[in-house]
Amino acid sequence: MNIMDRYIGQGMGKYIEKEIFSATKSLLISSPSISISFGKRLFKMAEDGVEIKVITSDKTGTEGDKTNLLAQNFIKPTIPLDYKVVSTKETPMIHVKLYVVDGKTAIIGSPNLGENHFWKYAEYIWVLREPELVKTTMKDYETRWSSYNDSKMELSNTKRKSKNIIRGIRRKM
Repeated sequence: MNIMDRYIGQGMGKYIEKEIFSATKSLLISSPSISISFGKRLFKMAEDGVEIKVITSDKTGTEGDKTNLLAQNFIKPTIPLDYKVVSTKETPMIHVKLYVVDGKTAIIGSPNLGENHFWKYAEYIWVLREPELVKTTMKDYETRWSSYNDSKMELSNTKRKSKNIIRGIRRKM
């Protein structure tokens, strides 16, 4: 394992999916959209005690909106999950794709946190393991985190529709 690797093309998941979902202490995520199945895996990790911080966008028009709804109803004081959905009124889109695993590995590149980006689309990533580079990446993440407001998610659906979406997702869990 090198202190820095880079990959380009399809199938980035083989380089990063296991890495991200094997976090045991902490996970920092910045992605404009998160698939529902990956979101569920993150929420399970948080239930198991992994400290997770997520920066994502609202109103992506993708299944990421459903993941954001699910997260809103999942968050509890006893679960170490900080999930910041940045309003499009504040920033048109969170476009940074950044993942830091246990403070030891930083993954920076083009893939959103979702199956299509990990396995189907041609993407580009840097995987950093050099401690100073990872530390700098974490510092940059925290700077971004602090710069965004804690805002309520602005949902285009009515409360009833939102509740039905959440019920449907939970039934599939």
